[in-house]
Formats: sequence, C-alpha cells, structure tokens
Amino acid sequence: MQLHSPDLEKFKCDEPWEALEILKSDGENVREGWSVQSFKETEQPHILDMQSDLIDKIQVRYNLLERKTEEVLLPKVLEYCTCVIVRILLLFGLLTGKFQRKTKFSPDNHRNMNLSPEKISDYFQLLEKVQIYLGIIPMIVWLPRVCVFVFLILLDIRLFQVQKIQSR
Repeated sequence: MQLHSPDLEKFKCDEPWEALEILKSDGENVREGWSVQSFKETEQPHILDMQSDLIDKIQVRYNLLERKTEEVLLPKVLEYCTCVIVRILLLFGLLTGKFQRKTKFSPDNHRNMNLSPEKISDYFQLLEKVQIYLGIIPMIVWLPRVCVFVFLILLDIRLFQVQKIQSR
C-alpha cells in the first residue's frame, strides 16, 4: 500500500499516516510507503524524516535524464534503509529511441502533459549531451546500459541497506 503522489498539504494531516499505521499493525499490509510527487523529489525528503518508522518504500520518478532524486532523497533512503521503486525509467518511451524532436501526442494521451513539445526539446538537448559523453552511438545500443546503470545504483543502495541492518 502506498500513498500516491499526494500534495504536501495532505502530509500535514494525521489521517493518511494513521490509516497506514492501522493497516500495517493489523497485518493487512506489510510494506507501506508513498509515491513521491513528480518533480518534487527535492521538496519531500523531510517526509521520510518524519515518518521513517512507517515508510518502508518509496516510489520515485528516476531515469537517465531526471536524476533530482540523487540530490537529497537517495541519501535519505540510505539513511533509513527504505526500499525504492523506480517509475518512468524509460521516460514514457522517450529513452527507447522511438520519438523524435518533432513528436507530438494527442490531447487525450497522458504523455501530452509529460512530454509536451517544449519538454521533448529540452530532453533531446540533454540526450545530445549524454550521447556526447557516451560517444556517438545509437540510442538502442546504450539504452540497455542505462537500465543496468540505474539497476546497479539501486542494487548498491540495497546492499548498503542490508549491511547496515546486519550491523545493528
């Protein structure tokens, strides 16, 4: 069970936390957590400080081009031995190489909001920098390496957490 991308105001109320605590104590849910609101990764780590005994996992937007999570939230995850569920790893398909700079989505497509023409342009600028860093190779060649890179970061975090728990 997890709270899905609530506004920060909702976190100030006791009700969501009390509900999670009841579900956890009743044995209904073993792992409780929350899905960090998109683009708020640097604004919400204090929630983990306040509720670290209750939060077992977080779900966070994290991929090659969106790495704000590394700044503040991942250190908190390490500190509290919190599990991480990565979402939007392939950035709505953009990191698969399927889209071009001129790609547009219909108004009823959820990617229309997250991959507006302006955002696609910004992401392609970032991708060009990444391709220069990785060498000019086709995206399909380096994409699996990106997924492995993200997996290794998360695996490293998990191994650190296991070592920390074992040393208690």
